[in-house]
Amino acid sequence: MRVIGLAFAAVLLAGPASAQTPSDARGPELPVRVWTADGGANIRLELPEAIMHETRMAGDRITLRFAQPVRTDLVAVMKGLPDYVRWAEAGADGRTFTFRLKQPVKLRESANGGVVLLQLAPETADAAAAGEQTVRVRTGVHPG
Repeated sequence: MRVIGLAFAAVLLAGPASAQTPSDARGPELPVRVWTADGGANIRLELPEAIMHETRMAGDRITLRFAQPVRTDLVAVMKGLPDYVRWAEAGADGRTFTFRLKQPVKLRESANGGVVLLQLAPETADAAAAGEQTVRVRTGVHPG
């Protein structure tokens, strides 16, 4: 009974399976650091060298895709930013990480050599409204 309890505890501590980089993924292990500052959140990945990547945001998801397989500790991201990241998932190919957000944010991404920094700033109602544009349209019958 004790062995089952220890095994169950190990599974709980490991975090969700989707947050684990596939064990057969090849590529460098990227140290990840997360912190909050100035009312926002930061995710910093340190690559051993500059690796081509792209970052996309669609709805409540941020997708980070690298040109080659990499590994990192996504559980640290979820635990370190519980107010921002609902879950994180590594793609089966080891090249893609997806972060599902808990709240609307404005994303800024920067890369400097082997460092990728994702900055998440909460989007306020005023900022969301500023992004919307009102277009006036005249209607009526126009001879002609």
